[in-house]
Amino acid sequence: MRAELRRYGIPRRDVAALARRFLSDGEAQKILLSRADDGTYSIDVRLFDVARDLLEAIAQGAAVQLQGETDAPVTTDIHRLIRLPGSLHGGTGFRVVPLAREAVDAFDPFRDALLGPIDGPTQRVTFTETVEYPFPGGVRGSPGQTDELATPVALFLLLRREAELPPSPA
Repeated sequence: MRAELRRYGIPRRDVAALARRFLSDGEAQKILLSRADDGTYSIDVRLFDVARDLLEAIAQGAAVQLQGETDAPVTTDIHRLIRLPGSLHGGTGFRVVPLAREAVDAFDPFRDALLGPIDGPTQRVTFTETVEYPFPGGVRGSPGQTDELATPVALFLLLRREAELPPSPA
């Protein structure tokens, strides 16, 4: 990218501002179009070539800068690299749910990633820890307390070792 910018005589300190201007809505057109005295616009071919080359160089540089930092614990742990949609997380029993970027803020795993319906089958558990979770309807428990919970909620607590199944009848 630097070589491309040097080729056009763009100082390095101006690159970020130029990139923002190109990426702002309509700004690239203003740069590429020149206005004639009669009010008509025409594309300055020289500017178009320069702009195209600069945009390519800026896009390549921006892609590297926008990648962000690598999440080292995730990257080095082979168990976290692939989450197949619909598969279950081994520590929570939550389903892997693909999300569109717009849906991230509204997503609640205690509601939207449950294995089954909250009003479906139930399972009796005995709490081994004091718990409080924001599942629909809420879940609270104290050590030794027994409760009948929706199966996905019971699974969550069992996997986290915060509850256990009562002994089976002999």
